[in-house]
This record gives sequence, C-alpha cells and structure tokens, in this order.
Amino acid sequence: MGRNYWCEFCNRGFADILSVRKKHLKSSQHLRAKKLYYDSFKDAATILQEESTKNPCHRFFKTGHCDFGDNCRYSHKDVMQLKRETENNSSMKTIDIDKINNWVEKWKKKHKDIYDEKPKYRLPSGFPPPSQLPVSLQPPLENVSFPTQDWV
Repeated sequence: MGRNYWCEFCNRGFADILSVRKKHLKSSQHLRAKKLYYDSFKDAATILQEESTKNPCHRFFKTGHCDFGDNCRYSHKDVMQLKRETENNSSMKTIDIDKINNWVEKWKKKHKDIYDEKPKYRLPSGFPPPSQLPVSLQPPLENVSFPTQDWV
C-alpha cells in the first residue's frame, strides 16, 4: 500500500503521488484554506489596515450573509469595532523595560551560584581515559576560557 499525504490546511488525505499533490496544492480549495489559516494569526491593526481600503459589503450588513463568503471583494468586518480592538490592544502592549531589568537583576542575585562557578565536565561512566578518546570527545582544557556573549 502506498504512502498517503495529509493536508493540514484542508484536513484531507490522498495518495502521495507527485502530480496529485501538486494539483492539490494549486487548487482553489487548498489556497483558500491556507489563506484562512494564516489570516487567523493576523492582529487587529493589520486587519484594520486591509479592511479599511475595501468598501463595506451591503448585502452582508443587510442580511448577515453574503453568497461570495470569503471570496467577496467587499469588507465583511465592522471597521469601527476593529479600530476599538486596535486601540485596546495597543494600550496593552506597552512594556516596562525598567520592570523587566529589575526582575532580571533579582533573578541573577538569587541564582548567583550558577553564574559564579564554571561548568564541570565529567565523562560518562564506561568511557576510556581522556587520552584514549578522539579529539572531538575530549573534555575542554581547564585553563582555556571561551568568550561569553551578553545578549542585552
């Protein structure tokens, strides 16, 4: 029995034949499902920017349904509601750098022993003496120090 290919976007499986897979990946059903998946990760500001360029869909706002669905070239989103969500999200995203730096300093003081002592290298039990090991498995030299990088 041959291998099967499972498309995570479409929740559909089929025979893993190159021509069949390419045909599926180019299909409108797959492209629509993939777009919906990635659109679900967009933040309110990006959606607002995209939807504000479109005119509102009159059919959708009158009846609550549009025959074109996601393929409609008009906007099905309420721009005012998106603006409120964007304002709410922007106020929540302020980061207090001083608060973070204070927390890091406290953490370093609390875990000072981790930063003070050098790591001790021990060979696993059953290994031959270091002189008989290949160079790649030998422990590092005691007096050699490697530069450390500060990520701040």
